Amino acid sequence: LQGLAQLVTAFPIGWLADKYKRKYLLWAGGLLWIIFIGLLAYATDIATQDSMRSFIILCVALSIGGVTNGIVGGPLMALLDDSTPAGYRSDMELYYGVIWNIASIAGPIVSLISFAEGENEWTMEQMKLIIYIGCAATVPCIILCIF
Repeated sequence: LQGLAQLVTAFPIGWLADKYKRKYLLWAGGLLWIIFIGLLAYATDIATQDSMRSFIILCVALSIGGVTNGIVGGPLMALLDDSTPAGYRSDMELYYGVIWNIASIAGPIVSLISFAEGENEWTMEQMKLIIYIGCAATVPCIILCIF
């Protein structure tokens, strides 16, 4: 759901980013990101074994997350390129890629530690904690998009 929503959103947002100021799209993406994180945290909070309500809210949240990725991803990269002097853009894109990949391994590392500490058994509370940590870790990104 998240990837499909991002795919559908990315092209129209790219067109809007070229037509209007990118910072407005980043603000909208940041506000939508807050809704995404709120719904994700709420779905996690009410989750129980075989909870259909939590599953539906999670699907809605992930769809919103995909739209958020589509809104923030393209304009952010374009703004980064526009703000970087010619000759240094590839360096900035390299740094961006490295930071993105380091951040992408943080979740699996937290999961691995939690799984190892839980004696090789997943509990609902451990899984909820991992999602809460991920939600909290995105807050600085949201702040950067809005300001």
